[in-house]
Amino acid sequence: MGTIIIIAVIAILAGIGIGIFLTKTLQTQKAKDKEKELEEKAKLLIKEAEIQAEKVKNERILESKEKYLRLKAEFEDDVNKRKQVMAQGENRIKQREQQLAKQLEDNARKESDLDIARKNLNTQQEIINKRKEEIERLKNNHIESLEKISNLKAEEAKEQLIEV
Repeated sequence: MGTIIIIAVIAILAGIGIGIFLTKTLQTQKAKDKEKELEEKAKLLIKEAEIQAEKVKNERILESKEKYLRLKAEFEDDVNKRKQVMAQGENRIKQREQQLAKQLEDNARKESDLDIARKNLNTQQEIINKRKEEIERLKNNHIESLEKISNLKAEEAKEQLIEV
């Protein structure tokens, strides 16, 4: 009976050892399975995070592009408005320059007309002066001839007329 007990104790100890070994092996296998499962979940989470990050990145890129296009359009509108204002200013300046050029031409033409009129007036004045001189000369000649004919000086003839 002693051998049976020893065999039984050895069998129990062997059973406990095998049980511990099997438990450890099962726990190790479970741990490996759990680790594998966690790794797969982690890979899946990483992949989902990468997909989400890519989606967010693409959304941000799209938002940035939209903002860029909006700002570019606003800038171009602003530039076009400024160009339009500048063009209007340039047109006003050109119109003013044309008005001034026309006024200068008109003034030059008027000045030329005035010069011509002055020359004509001077010429006419010279003609009038010459005619006055001629008339004065003819008058003096006429008076002289009357004085010769009447044998009286002009003063004497005036006095005789006043007496009558």
